[in-house]
Amino acid sequence: QQAKLSAPAAQEGDLRKKSDEAFAEILRKRKEEEARLALLREAEKRAEEAKQATARTAPEPVPQEKPAPAPLRTQVGIGKVERAEEAYAVTAEGKTALKAGDDLLAGQGVDVGETGAAVIRYADKTRLEIGSGSDVREFKAEGGKRLFIAKGTVVAKIERQLKGQEMTFATPHGETKVVGTTLRLVVDPDPKLGTKVEVREGKVQLTNVAGKTVDVTSGYFAVAAAGVDLVARRRLPERTIWRMDLEDGRKP
Repeated sequence: QQAKLSAPAAQEGDLRKKSDEAFAEILRKRKEEEARLALLREAEKRAEEAKQATARTAPEPVPQEKPAPAPLRTQVGIGKVERAEEAYAVTAEGKTALKAGDDLLAGQGVDVGETGAAVIRYADKTRLEIGSGSDVREFKAEGGKRLFIAKGTVVAKIERQLKGQEMTFATPHGETKVVGTTLRLVVDPDPKLGTKVEVREGKVQLTNVAGKTVDVTSGYFAVAAAGVDLVARRRLPERTIWRMDLEDGRKP
């Protein structure tokens, strides 16, 4: 009977031993986990301390200076509009109706309708009359007055210009350089008709696209056109009154 009683006790002892071993294993794993968490917290703490130390020792950012604003481009006024009838200032943005008193700005053009006219006066009293149906572009004054006549008629009374500052009338067929004179230019888009220059007073120099040059003096004209010899010819007497004559009170 004593042997019978000892068997259950031995089994109970084995169970207790296994339970203690399992509990001890749980405690061991818990300690390992706590140690691992402690290492992680320490690593995070050191990283934060290093970050703060870097922030304290880093140089303060230098404020960036704002770039200086680009200088405003001012357009230069090269003449005044004395009269404008069905006439328009032409720019890259389009056309604007001209009226007396307007400034003509460098780089602008003037487009005149089929029944219109425009008169431009420069500061030195040089005057241009742009006739009906005319297309005049690229007015400039730097280095000498200059303009491009695509088509139409321009009558000019040009005051004496400085040496090296000749006034230049460019056309599709050539160039006319003027120091001081009264002249009339007629430009036809047809290259066979070309550009006709008539001189009332003074002398001008006409150069065609081939580079040939001729001097045209008072009472003469020349034509720069395809297939036409560039020579000065005497103007025939005519009854046509140049409008410039009427404005100046001069007899034709």
